[in-house]
Amino acid sequence: MTRKLPRRGVHRPRGALRALVAGTLAPAGRVDAFEAAAAQAFGAGGAAATGSGRDGLRLLLEALDLTDGDEIILPALTFGAVPQTIAALGLVPVFVDVDPATLQLDPAAAEAAVGPRTRAVLATHLCGLLADVDRLGALCDARGLRLLEDFAQAAGARRHGRAAGSFGTAGFTSLETVKPLPAFGGGLVLCRDPALADRIRRAARARPAPDPRKLLRKAALGHVEAALADPRVFTAAWPLFGGTGSEDRVAMYKARKKGAGNHGARLHPAQAAVGLRGLRGLRDHLRMRRGHAEALRGLLEDRWTPCPEPDDEPAWYQLLARAEDPVGLQEAAAEAGVDVGRDVVEDLSEGRCPTAARLARELVQLPAHPALTRPDLERVARVTRPWLAPG
Repeated sequence: MTRKLPRRGVHRPRGALRALVAGTLAPAGRVDAFEAAAAQAFGAGGAAATGSGRDGLRLLLEALDLTDGDEIILPALTFGAVPQTIAALGLVPVFVDVDPATLQLDPAAAEAAVGPRTRAVLATHLCGLLADVDRLGALCDARGLRLLEDFAQAAGARRHGRAAGSFGTAGFTSLETVKPLPAFGGGLVLCRDPALADRIRRAARARPAPDPRKLLRKAALGHVEAALADPRVFTAAWPLFGGTGSEDRVAMYKARKKGAGNHGARLHPAQAAVGLRGLRGLRDHLRMRRGHAEALRGLLEDRWTPCPEPDDEPAWYQLLARAEDPVGLQEAAAEAGVDVGRDVVEDLSEGRCPTAARLARELVQLPAHPALTRPDLERVARVTRPWLAPG
């Protein structure tokens, strides 16, 4: 049987299972230790652990004392739960277009969208690349706005030596299994001001205790996801999770996984123990991800992929490319045993942002993660390159 190549690379920190057990049997001080280590690792004034990334955003927005009708500018290409959380608090998400070269929030579009009710700009570091935090930070300083960062796909990514999540007033991330910093669920908020972090931390600690059964289920699903990133396991599971027709089954799996989350609860000490392990190995893991992503980009030669700044250290959470016929590419790749994803981003502006709308139709995800070998990457390039748009 032809070796099948999964597009989803899942990082499970070394010793994650032992950390889960240790955090369960000896929970005291685990969350505090994780928060302190995260603040130090990412260069923040303080950190607050939360039950989910979504709850972290909610607690952050509540701590900023915004009022009904206040507006937050964010890119049209982002995770749908972000604007949902904003709207649930009575705030108004204002979608703006993205830079076609980087997929990140376009600073010029953000500046044009600033109005009398604008209170913050929320930059999503999409695909593990960094948004233009220099220009966005200058815009926020000039207009009296707060710069917030969604670094769920870019934990550990750096620019000028500074980590994603540390450039603005605050940043938040999810600790889901598929993210660069995983802890089998949970969330983390970084703050420049230690007092803001303390305020969020107190609110997070007031949340109900997490359900241990849900944590156990989430950990089991996380180990399944990590196993499926191995081409040997993925080859056996190809009829279920690879090739054409798999999208519905993947969506069903994601729905089941979502039901296992401890949304609205506080972070479990066992998750904090896993997160601490993840912090220790994050730089090495991202170094491997960068190596694989850059190798595939080189093999694709003149085909378009997002372009990081020269001195950036991106996380390469996903390697995306543009295809004029994503369906045809996915079908041809499946025949060759290469798992290519389509519909990987959504234009949340519903067509009002033309660049985001076009990219949402064209972008595909290619396999490029540390579980793949050099011959694997060569096969990915050989199969996909004829279908990809030029750079």
